[in-house]
Amino acid sequence: MLVLGDGDLSYTKSLIPTLEKCWITTSVFLSKEELLSTYGEDAITNIRVLQEKNVQIEFSVDATNLPDTLSNQKYDCVHFNFPHTGGKGKISENRKLLKDLFRSLKAVVKPTSNIEISLLPGQGGTPADQEKLRSKGNNWNIQEAAAQSGFILCLVEKFSTRFYNLTGYRGKSNAFFCDTGLRHTFKLQPFRLLHIHHQQGTTSACGLTLLQHLT
Repeated sequence: MLVLGDGDLSYTKSLIPTLEKCWITTSVFLSKEELLSTYGEDAITNIRVLQEKNVQIEFSVDATNLPDTLSNQKYDCVHFNFPHTGGKGKISENRKLLKDLFRSLKAVVKPTSNIEISLLPGQGGTPADQEKLRSKGNNWNIQEAAAQSGFILCLVEKFSTRFYNLTGYRGKSNAFFCDTGLRHTFKLQPFRLLHIHHQQGTTSACGLTLLQHLT
């Protein structure tokens, strides 16, 4: 598993109780020195806990340029929570971020990998946003960004905060509320539609579609 953009590394730490036997690589955009300067004792504690669990930690990783900033490995699952370029009202920049992210991911994932990206309601631009759905020109068009690199959206579900309190990319003093976040799961094409299944609290771009990789 690969975790991208994990701020103070608290999300990866929250995965430990449920993924004891899973090999995990976690990454942050900041250098180690910048991370410690920004998050202080929390980051020190999280690094220590992860190292004790043999989690690989990589610093200065650019999610839009993974081949050049991440170790040369292939991952079967990728998590990226609430990617953002920073600031407000920069829809075009965040659309570009997602496009560059998916393009970059193709070099580090396996053909059957799950790509899980969490966004706030209204950002993704899928029917799963429901009452938060914005006009086409006012969202990040995550499906279109993914499709340009050969990924297809197969599931959208509520982001779980059971073991995790998000601190925000600016530090704890500026944390934001993510209990309503949506996790979008993508796979590389081709897929075929098996059937439609409805489950409370879970939806996908077409109602709730279960997709299977073609063999």
